Amino acid sequence: MDGGEVNLHPTQLGLRLATSLPTASQSQAKKLNAFQATVNEKLKYLEEALAEETKRREAVEQQAAENAKRRKELEAAIEENQRSQEWFQQLLEESEEPARHSNRAVALSS
Repeated sequence: MDGGEVNLHPTQLGLRLATSLPTASQSQAKKLNAFQATVNEKLKYLEEALAEETKRREAVEQQAAENAKRRKELEAAIEENQRSQEWFQQLLEESEEPARHSNRAVALSS
């Protein structure tokens, strides 16, 4: 071998490469940390948005249940009203019948 050449054992070569890697690794680690921070921030935003949407959905479901209950109450009230109207109509017709009969009798006797 020439005296100008350097003979490096493979383990020495690995050490030399390893000492040059930290700057690249540190740069990559910084990028990964920044990316992780961005991902964590986005995740936090999405979790908050999901929590808000869940609250809105629960409120809408509660309102829908209340509306369905109120609708049933109103339908029952309408049915009751219709029965009352039919009953009053029948009473009115029954109360008018004697008057009709007496008017006919007066008309017939005249």
